[in-house]
Amino acid sequence: MVWDRYLGYGAAVGATHLTSAVLDLGMGNRELVWSSFGGTWHRVRVRYPRVWSRYGRTPAKLILRAVIAIVVGGVLLRFAPGGLDSLPDIDGSGRQLPDAVTSAVLAVGVLLIVSGLYRLARTLVDLATERTITGEVLWLEVWLSTSNDSDSSTPWLHYLAVDDGTDDRTTAWGLPSEWANRCHDGDTVTIRVRPWTRRVVDITVVGHGQARELVEPPTGDIAAPARPALSADLLTVDEVARALGRPVRAGDSMALGGVLGGAQFLSADRGKPLLLVQALTGTPARWAWRANSRGQALPGIGDGAYASGDRAALRVGETTVVFTLMGEARDRQAYLPWLAAQCAARLAAHHS
Repeated sequence: MVWDRYLGYGAAVGATHLTSAVLDLGMGNRELVWSSFGGTWHRVRVRYPRVWSRYGRTPAKLILRAVIAIVVGGVLLRFAPGGLDSLPDIDGSGRQLPDAVTSAVLAVGVLLIVSGLYRLARTLVDLATERTITGEVLWLEVWLSTSNDSDSSTPWLHYLAVDDGTDDRTTAWGLPSEWANRCHDGDTVTIRVRPWTRRVVDITVVGHGQARELVEPPTGDIAAPARPALSADLLTVDEVARALGRPVRAGDSMALGGVLGGAQFLSADRGKPLLLVQALTGTPARWAWRANSRGQALPGIGDGAYASGDRAALRVGETTVVFTLMGEARDRQAYLPWLAAQCAARLAAHHS
């Protein structure tokens, strides 16, 4: 009431730390959110799945529902025709139930079996096709809650919208509510997800955004370490073009919070993201290494390196570098070890 629009201006430039921490000023339209992931500001359109039987659900519940549907459908197919014919004559006319009723019951049984088998197969495929995504948190809010007796509710599932830089549209994921306090809007996170159910099964924060800095004092080595080498300095455009097999250009570099350096390499013709390189130090570096040190080990690269799918990670001293192939470049996974070797050599020279 006193400061009017100047309060919003102060929040935008980070001058109203206390007010921004106390007041939830919100982020405007949740379906069209600004993102700075990749070093340039852009708007991302977010779709939020409605309450449906599979979204955000655990495999155990989905498999149980599928089995129940198959069993009920089998019972209907096995016993319904004879059971309907044996029903007593209600009106005394001696007529049996019409064939249409029997056919409808059989159709329901077939539908239950087919839907149960489909749901069971998709759940198993969903478990086998987990993937890892790194991006910026755009929106986090309660999705589903359980009502309590005291006119209150306990949330058990949150919406988590993440921009991974591959498209200007995305669909929110289902994040278990017990993990909701791990990240804030603007944080850079690595999440492991199941695509069909849109459920997050693991989340790691690899970089903090401004929202966390407003409400949390810096602690430990997160606020103190030297700034890592900018990711754009670790690989040249020619090296990336050679590895990806197409002309590329360097996107804008970014350096956040003193512990995170990042850069994107874009296609030269359409400007689509092809490769994201992130260099981290301090606690975020350890988190990132713990989340990405899996898959195929790459001996002889830095102090350790791994490749898994469209992602590779290496470590040199206290620095962790994560490479992520995006968009049309996802088919160049075989060249990730070569990129990691080039980067490790340059990073070792930088440290020396």
